[in-house]
Amino acid sequence: MAVWTDASSLATGVVLESADGDVIEDACWLRHNEATHINMAELDAANRGVNLAVAWGARTIDLRTDSATVHRWLDDAISGRARLRTKAHGELMIRRRVGIILSAGR
Repeated sequence: MAVWTDASSLATGVVLESADGDVIEDACWLRHNEATHINMAELDAANRGVNLAVAWGARTIDLRTDSATVHRWLDDAISGRARLRTKAHGELMIRRRVGIILSAGR
């Protein structure tokens, strides 16, 4: 199952796509706190997308995000190549969310 995620200054969104290319479900959420950095919003969108896919019983998840930062965080966590490093104030929150996504995908 492909999970497409995106975030903007207004909202986050998720689309679940079957192997045949059919849209299974789509959802969006307004962002309540504009102070949250866009990278955190992108990570939240990925988290919500993975959770939706798991709820649909997905055995394989192909996560698609346009955020190079989120891609790097997840890729490094999955491969174990590098420890998460960020200058962001919310480093602990980022680590926790990356861990949640990894545990949901296992």
